[in-house]
Amino acid sequence: MAITLRSNKGTALTYNELDVNFSSVFYSASLSSDLSQLSLYYTGSAVQSASTINIPLNPYTGSQPEVAGNVGELQFKLNPTQFGGASAIVYDNSTGVDALVLGATTAATGEKLRVEGGDVYLKDGSDFKIGTDSANATITYGGTTKDLVLRNNFSDSNANIELYNGITPLLTVTGDGKVLHRGAANTLGDFVISGSIIFGKDHGNNYRSKLFTWDSGNTRIENNVGANLLPGNERGIILEGPHNAHILMGIQSTTGNESFSIVSAPPSSSAEPTYNKMVAHFAADGNIGIGTSATVTGNVLTVIGKITGSDDINIDGKATFSGDISGSGELYVSQSATISGSLTVNSIDNASSATNYNFLVQQNNDVVKQVNAAPIPQGGIIMWSGAVQSLPSGWNLCNGSTYNSVVTPDLRNKFVVASNNTTGTPTTTISGSAVSTGGNTNHDHYGTVNSTTLTSTQIPSHNHSYKDSYYIEYNNPGQGSGGTIGGADYVGPTQYKGSGDSDGDNRWVYWRTGTTTNQGSGQGHNHTITTSYHVPTFYSLAFIMYTG
Repeated sequence: MAITLRSNKGTALTYNELDVNFSSVFYSASLSSDLSQLSLYYTGSAVQSASTINIPLNPYTGSQPEVAGNVGELQFKLNPTQFGGASAIVYDNSTGVDALVLGATTAATGEKLRVEGGDVYLKDGSDFKIGTDSANATITYGGTTKDLVLRNNFSDSNANIELYNGITPLLTVTGDGKVLHRGAANTLGDFVISGSIIFGKDHGNNYRSKLFTWDSGNTRIENNVGANLLPGNERGIILEGPHNAHILMGIQSTTGNESFSIVSAPPSSSAEPTYNKMVAHFAADGNIGIGTSATVTGNVLTVIGKITGSDDINIDGKATFSGDISGSGELYVSQSATISGSLTVNSIDNASSATNYNFLVQQNNDVVKQVNAAPIPQGGIIMWSGAVQSLPSGWNLCNGSTYNSVVTPDLRNKFVVASNNTTGTPTTTISGSAVSTGGNTNHDHYGTVNSTTLTSTQIPSHNHSYKDSYYIEYNNPGQGSGGTIGGADYVGPTQYKGSGDSDGDNRWVYWRTGTTTNQGSGQGHNHTITTSYHVPTFYSLAFIMYTG
């Protein structure tokens, strides 16, 4: 423990601090009998037990023990009282260079380290360097980067770094920068490998990939013995993907002109021929060219030359052929096809024997037209009399649903009327405007109905006014024109006699208005018409559409 000073603490020391200080002071020392160790002693206390510190000393004092071994041999402590030396560990400066020799007696000129008859082991984190400075040849492993660096000091094709298996060279790095494997010639390329290459995330079957060559003796090539898969020489190269995985060719495109292409050279004895023919061209835009890199815009496949096949040819897009097409199977094209060469068809199914409705129509041994669904095209509608749940393949009920991106019209419980337009979606103007759908389940009746006699209760409530209480007077316009109840009617100059009156000079007739009693209550009434069921005789069929 450290000694506590009052000057450092700034206050008086405690008893414990004083005990620790005294226990930390050496009170005695002794030298071992072999003069190899100095022992220092200090007292103990309640807070620190007594102990001893031993300090090793140089055992050589000029007398005993004596240096062991022969001249040049490195010294080591054999036991507490004796030095040792070994002939396999030697210091040598006979060449003027201080050298360490392991397993031999002398070092060669220029050597600072020689090891014979044993291994040199460098533990992780250690460096083994060769060279006088960083610019010269070095072998380095360890330090902070833990890199292994092999550096050749000579830019010379003869100054190689070589790894051997016995006398067989395994890996060679030439002085001019080429890398060779298993004795490959340095004239073939900058990096030459003889044998297969295994690569992947790890060496398990799920990630291991292999690049290797094969010949006629490779039993992994099916039918390679006696029935060669490929014409010509029975040898080649294989890129083998991981177990249950894929092999991908990635194209990084910035202009759209990038591609993965297969080219060939004419027959030649040269190991480095000139390639002048396009075999296959896989463009970054997804178009494919066989025999050409000039793919046609809008066509997925462009073929220059003949196409020969022993099975069906299915093309789900545009195809352009400038050569012949020969095949013993079916040729199915769902879109347009342009054929500038001849087309040879071995056989065409009759409509009666076709089962999948994908065939060519034949007339007088000539191909007339390619159709789909014999002869209804995609979107065509027919009436179906069979069970609705048992429609043929590629057909669906017209119920407004979508199949294969084709929308079916909903024709359930509907009559169909012919379109009168020549372009666009079919429409009709039967209802007054161009529409695709319309109509109503309700209807009206027009015409004359049978006569109906109204009763007094069915006529509206009403009354009639009339002139009543007539009086004949003579020349009394004041009372006659304004004083009577209703009004006055002039009937002069003829003189009339009033009822029961003998006067013969009456010229005015005075009256008052009377009203009859209301009659009628405005009750409803019916008209009798003759009705009938106006739907024509019908038979129900299902409308179905070919959707592909």
